[in-house]
Amino acid sequence: MRRTVFIILSVLMVGVANAQSARVLADKIVGILGDKIVLKSDISNYIDDIKRKGGEVPPDAECILLERMMMDKALVLQAEKDSLPVSDE
Repeated sequence: MRRTVFIILSVLMVGVANAQSARVLADKIVGILGDKIVLKSDISNYIDDIKRKGGEVPPDAECILLERMMMDKALVLQAEKDSLPVSDE
């Protein structure tokens, strides 16, 4: 009886140890422009949206979308630089 309990506990502990050592990547930064970042999940979600709407996704879609998102971030940064502060007066 004690031996069976010991074997079961040993198997469970090995399983827990293996589960803890497995690393899961939540997200990855693929582009940084100033203080703005582009995540891999942003690109994947955009491609999934295109597929869901029935659009055609080119083979180099990730590269094209990264370039487009970086351009948008650059425009936002430049707009923040160029904008004038407005007060209530």
